[in-house]
Amino acid sequence: MVLKTRKRIALLLILIYLLSMTAVLTLFNISYHRENASEISQSLTRYFRLLSERKNETSAELRMEPDGAAPRDEGMPLPDEESYMETRQIETVLRTIEGLRRYKSTQRSGMSDEEALAVAEGILTQKKRSGVYQNWQYELSPWDDALMIAFTDVSHVLMRERAMLARSALIGLASLAAWMALAMWVSRKLVMPLQTAMEKQSEFVAAAEHELKTPLSVLTTSLAMLRREGVESKYLAYAEEETKNMSALTAELLTLSQTEALKPALQSVDLGSCVAGAALPFEAAAYERGVTLTLSVEPDIHVFGDAGQLARLTGILIDNAVRHTERGGEVRVALTADGRLSVRNQGEPIPEDERERIFERFYRVDKSRSRAEGRYGLGLSIAQRIAENHKAAIRVDCRDGWTDFFVKFSPISR
Repeated sequence: MVLKTRKRIALLLILIYLLSMTAVLTLFNISYHRENASEISQSLTRYFRLLSERKNETSAELRMEPDGAAPRDEGMPLPDEESYMETRQIETVLRTIEGLRRYKSTQRSGMSDEEALAVAEGILTQKKRSGVYQNWQYELSPWDDALMIAFTDVSHVLMRERAMLARSALIGLASLAAWMALAMWVSRKLVMPLQTAMEKQSEFVAAAEHELKTPLSVLTTSLAMLRREGVESKYLAYAEEETKNMSALTAELLTLSQTEALKPALQSVDLGSCVAGAALPFEAAAYERGVTLTLSVEPDIHVFGDAGQLARLTGILIDNAVRHTERGGEVRVALTADGRLSVRNQGEPIPEDERERIFERFYRVDKSRSRAEGRYGLGLSIAQRIAENHKAAIRVDCRDGWTDFFVKFSPISR
């Protein structure tokens, strides 16, 4: 339990770090991209304004020139465009009622007219005033009775953004190792009080079991002697019954403390034999209760484990299933080839809010019934501890009138 809690805390801390890092990188990338896009958009807008100013100046000059003077060639770059736009190449295409025609570029361009017009056609399919088409960022603007399309190559900007994101991700992954070490240290510190409390609880249980064993032996022997001497009393029967229950509780406490304190000597064990051997003694009990017990075990399934503890685990689950199955019901015990042990029984489902708590010590769903049957709520706690000792997980599921306890082991490859 302590190890599981520690793992959960460490995983939670790592998950928080990963989510935070992802959020920061995403926001940083979005901010960096928007900043670049805004800068390029401003350049395109300035270029529109520059073309508009030059067009107005040219129109004024034409009005002042005598008839027959040659107008300025719109296909030539403006004199100061290159210095004004630095090194960014901007292409412009004009769409008129006659169609598309290339208008102007800021530098000598390796782009042909056909290529420029093809990009402009693709931009027009976007049906947006501004945006990115393939590796081109564009802006649209009214131009007299036509539409001006300005676009510039942003492939180098996109490559720079990807490189920045990759470097940031590498830095984040490198720092993840340090964060994982910190998470393990913090989780160990957080669960240390819990581990100390559980160790003290185990010590108390072991000490209480030892202190109770002697007086219980004396009581059992004394009551047996009174019975042999012919003493008959309902109070004597009460004492015998309670002494018997107390002895069973003490035995379960001893089993629990030994299971928690002693690490099993793991070796290759035939899990099928353990399951079949543990199920055999319950056939008579199931028959007496009018319950059908069926067993389905795949052969030759070996796991690393302790045969005694595995048999104990199976016995606890089968005993629990038989006791909670009404007359005429069925209990199915199955072991599949993938190492999944399942013990199913028909009966009342376990309430969903109690399915996790049934593995707690001394917890009983039906307290009155468990008390009458001499049950103290330690069996499933012992079963869970045995499963943890074998690096397996025990779960419970209730559906369609069946309650299913299953344990997933890791078979040895043969």
